[in-house]
Amino acid sequence: MTDIVKTNANLPADFGANLMRGLADTRAAIVVADGKPFFRLLRDGTYVFGAGNEEVQDGSRWAVNLASMCRGWVCWIDGELQGQVMASVQAPRLPQPAPVNGTAYAEQFGFDIVCLTGTDKGVNAQYKNNSYGFKKAFDQLCSDIASRYVTDQRYYWPILTFTAESYDHKRYGEIWNPIFNVVAWADAEGNIAGQAKTAIDDAPAADAAPAKPVAKRSRKPTLAEEVAADPAVLEAQTARAAEAQKQVQGQRRRPVAR
Repeated sequence: MTDIVKTNANLPADFGANLMRGLADTRAAIVVADGKPFFRLLRDGTYVFGAGNEEVQDGSRWAVNLASMCRGWVCWIDGELQGQVMASVQAPRLPQPAPVNGTAYAEQFGFDIVCLTGTDKGVNAQYKNNSYGFKKAFDQLCSDIASRYVTDQRYYWPILTFTAESYDHKRYGEIWNPIFNVVAWADAEGNIAGQAKTAIDDAPAADAAPAKPVAKRSRKPTLAEEVAADPAVLEAQTARAAEAQKQVQGQRRRPVAR
């Protein structure tokens, strides 16, 4: 019997369960960024993504990566992220980590998305949140996916547009909640139902305001054209030239010796 086996011979029966809880707590305290820009809804009802808060184009379509759908726990204190632990929705629900300085972890959900149309086409982002409004929208999305899968086991990957609705909160004022609008369905390879060819790379552009036409600049007429239109222009031009020459000669003349 090895030393490791001898050391662990008297482990309690619940060692494994306790270890898993400890590992979850440890992972929750380690915040690791995965490089994807965060997609979020601001307090004024505007969707943005990335560190620079790039505004999302209205009506742009975003495909949800179902393999990325996740749930877990997050802890925020005074706007600072203290820890989070997330796992796939296909895995068992993670245990809630221990509170941080008395602040409990809140349940969080999320998924990855890629923009298919408009000025943000090709952008990959991560959208996760623990707000009541997001949970409500996420729940509705899960319901839509489940209903779709009953009738179509191929095209059940949702393509969304994002809108929002607001209500007045007695304490916090106007509160905006996200709305996930399913506008199309795709398969795992990116083919959109009802379209003949692969759509992720060839999706039509989103309806957007047409580009403003470039204003034509009026060309300044040449001196010859001005003279042809009005002969008096030549006389005025000659007079101005003569006066300018006199000023130059006056500036170059040496002062009178005294």
